[in-house]
Amino acid sequence: MKTEIITTFPPGLYYVGDLCYLIQDRDQWSAVCNAIANTWCGTVNLPEHGIQAWFSSTKWGDGTYRDQFGREYEVDAGLIGVCAVKDTTPVRGGHILAFDRPFECFGYDSDDWDGEIMIGELRIDTDPECDVDEEEEE
Repeated sequence: MKTEIITTFPPGLYYVGDLCYLIQDRDQWSAVCNAIANTWCGTVNLPEHGIQAWFSSTKWGDGTYRDQFGREYEVDAGLIGVCAVKDTTPVRGGHILAFDRPFECFGYDSDDWDGEIMIGELRIDTDPECDVDEEEEE
């Protein structure tokens, strides 16, 4: 069964990418992993660790994926997420992006989807092989 998961965030600076690169404290990362276990997509709200995030599993796990602007997102924990940050310090694996207005993150809590992760106006394709196959068929 495919369940839509939509979360809205206020304007601000956000890290977009694999959360394992942003959350490097072992206890915090362990808490995140426990909170998202057995879930494809959703929110993580761990105020005791100062973490409020949204995430979606990628279609094919680890690898490098691109958004429609060509930016790359390295994935080592099988997911891409969104988490507020306070500054624009460069980070590995993803990007710090400024959102000028409220934005939605959209995904499915299921492995039965097309692999596209939607974050505001960003579209990150985590099933690029599917696009190649479709182009070859035409």
